[in-house]
Amino acid sequence: MPRVKNQHYVPQFYLKGFSADGKNVFVFDKVAKKSFKTGVANIGSEQLFYELPPGPSGSDDSQVVEKAFSVLEAGYSNAVQELLSEVELRGRFTPGPSERNLGVAHFLAMQFCRTREFRDTHARMLEQLGNVIANKHEFARQHMTAQGEVIEVEPPLKPATGEMVPLQHADFIFNGSFVERVMPVLLGHIWLIAQNDTSQPLFTSDAPVILYPHVSHLLYGGSGFASRGVEILFPLSSRYVLVLRERSYFATLGGATDGTLLRLRLESVAFYNGFQICESYRQIYSSEDRFDQVRELIEQFPAICDRERPRFSVLG
Repeated sequence: MPRVKNQHYVPQFYLKGFSADGKNVFVFDKVAKKSFKTGVANIGSEQLFYELPPGPSGSDDSQVVEKAFSVLEAGYSNAVQELLSEVELRGRFTPGPSERNLGVAHFLAMQFCRTREFRDTHARMLEQLGNVIANKHEFARQHMTAQGEVIEVEPPLKPATGEMVPLQHADFIFNGSFVERVMPVLLGHIWLIAQNDTSQPLFTSDAPVILYPHVSHLLYGGSGFASRGVEILFPLSSRYVLVLRERSYFATLGGATDGTLLRLRLESVAFYNGFQICESYRQIYSSEDRFDQVRELIEQFPAICDRERPRFSVLG
């Protein structure tokens, strides 16, 4: 098998759902502040993004992560296509823990944590958390020293650097418990599909999974996958968005239930597209060169173009 250099963190099969011809998409780059047309092979990817260093990976194959995603994506593609085909045929879909829905949920969870945006945010989080812990340890050391007792202080947490970054990222994705823990949470939510028949296509981006909190509470609210009131938005094509709603909060509001198809008005499309614009790492993707909303938002909120902008707070 030839060595793959351009490695996608947003799959090509997925990007084709936002293409008018199945090959090309329109891109708005928030850093360059311009749009252009290109092939799906050229976006949502970086050179050797998943390439593992020799030795510590435990494998002689530096492309084992790229190959693993290639296998997984074949199943994801089938699951998404089957879901959307049922929606188009029946005007609704069958919810619950079927093999297909498990595939869609697994795709969502993996897509959330495999991107450049996630990798960079995770590294910053480790660094800031390490600094907080180090400060607390130093405070304890000084206090104990004043009491006449000398203690050893553990070195602070440090994010990986250089060629070890892909290894740390791969370890989180495949060896950590994140995806395993998130799967039953996703399957426990209310599942809906929102359908767009307006003149404005739905956008996706280089960080397409959105967690939208409806409850702000120190303990129960927030933007975690299991947070009370969270709404998870995942565009599946220019026409459809998968919407997962935390059950305990949304069930009390009545309205749409599992397997329901929601019809979007133009203002709702703009609402969903706004998340992709604001939460994307750098690029927004569309089947048409219709990015007026992007230009308006970045003029109003220029900070959303800054890839270094804060995405979390570490308290302590």
